Amino acid sequence: MRALSVPSHVHCGEAPQGGAALLNARTGQWHVMNRTARELWEECRRTGDFDAAVASVSSRVPDAHAHRLRRDADVLAVVLLDRGLLVRRRPGAAARRLIASEPAPVECEPPYGRVPRCERGPSVERVPPAGPVDDPVPARSRLRRRDRAAGLIGLALAVCLLRLPFRVTLRTVTVVKRFLGRRDATEAQAERAVRAVRHAARHYPGRVACLELSLGALMALAPAARGLDWCLGSTGDALRFHAWVEVGRTPVPQPGDSDGEESLRGIIFRGILRV
Repeated sequence: MRALSVPSHVHCGEAPQGGAALLNARTGQWHVMNRTARELWEECRRTGDFDAAVASVSSRVPDAHAHRLRRDADVLAVVLLDRGLLVRRRPGAAARRLIASEPAPVECEPPYGRVPRCERGPSVERVPPAGPVDDPVPARSRLRRRDRAAGLIGLALAVCLLRLPFRVTLRTVTVVKRFLGRRDATEAQAERAVRAVRHAARHYPGRVACLELSLGALMALAPAARGLDWCLGSTGDALRFHAWVEVGRTPVPQPGDSDGEESLRGIIFRGILRV
């Protein structure tokens, strides 16, 4: 019996075609699993026994695929452990006696690169975040001087925070919201903050994408004691990971999300972590 459990810093969300998207909140890395890998991962989370999870999932597939599934599951366990998506649990005294009486399991070599995807076998792959947002800001009312200053400060703080370990970034955002975001921002204030950060990004030589824009908008409104929800997840295609801010569970559009309010309504936002 391999006693494995899902750590609290791993957050799971749905993906099309029955797969799953995982966020490691300690590292800030995204991972995608196919349907079979998701079934194994969820069964292991429910039972805490990876071997029992493999037996349960393999019983649902034809015998011709069961052997390959069990073989791929061994590789999957190594990948999940290596990436911190599963951790080993210390078994109790009774479980240790049971393990001691069982034959030693055959160790598999750690995989290098991406796990091959078979017809029914499990796989998990790391997917990079979406690229920089290059869409121009739509023509609207001009930003006030204080809005531009807040956007510049918000972007600077966001860039500094995202250079820290991701768990420190999340903790800082939680503290800022608790003490400075006592009142919810309005949709107009949130949209203006996003535009102000985007305006400041024109003068920044580095990468500015959805992560920097959304976090910068949150930090830009913090001095005014206005709070936003910072959301991490995916939108549209499951492989396009996204970060955005929300007001009352309503996503605030960013450059590249849509060309207007009507097209924004057709976008599916799959939130995995909301801060």
